[in-house]
Amino acid sequence: MFIRKACIVMLAVTCIFASITASYAAEPELPLDHGVMIYIKEQSEKRNISPELVLAVIRVESSFKEKSVSSDRTCFGLMQINKINLKWLRKELGTNDLLDPYQNVEAGIYILAGLVQKYDDFHSALMAYNAGEAGAKRQWNKGYYSSKYSRKVVSYMDEYMESRIFDSLPVIEYKTAGAVTELVDKTNVLRLIKVIVYDAVCDALSNPSEPIQLVA
Repeated sequence: MFIRKACIVMLAVTCIFASITASYAAEPELPLDHGVMIYIKEQSEKRNISPELVLAVIRVESSFKEKSVSSDRTCFGLMQINKINLKWLRKELGTNDLLDPYQNVEAGIYILAGLVQKYDDFHSALMAYNAGEAGAKRQWNKGYYSSKYSRKVVSYMDEYMESRIFDSLPVIEYKTAGAVTELVDKTNVLRLIKVIVYDAVCDALSNPSEPIQLVA
């Protein structure tokens, strides 16, 4: 009986590995730390803005470099936020370090979401984000309602939407006999597998007559 249960455990582990491998192979590579990606998604949902748009802005502004600083040392971090905004961002959000990726993303999303809501148009909002509202208005007065910058960002946004990049951030749910259901994100899959094997073997030793319950 124990040998049969051990074989079941090994088969389950093999299936889990195969499932995870196939999942990773089908997913787009994440351009930022997993935690930062999740934070972008959370903050975007909070501010009612597309996370793909935010990611596209980051790509154009800083090429995903968390410690990026503009050549004139006025704009900082992933979303290249100008330091002149720091005073009011500190008051509104408690921002004190524009090179901290989480603070930078929170502040950038706050600014960008406000512009999208105000202008109700991606190109107008992006032009204002990039050149400031005064600079954008000068372009609009000349009859330009999109820019090289805004078109590039929108193109990347469409690319991320098509690839469903934020769908690659789910969690894995598992149950083992006598264990509480947990949610474990994919960066912890090895720990997850160890726990599953350990729980299953312990269950087999302590309850040789009962079946193993394993769901992945």
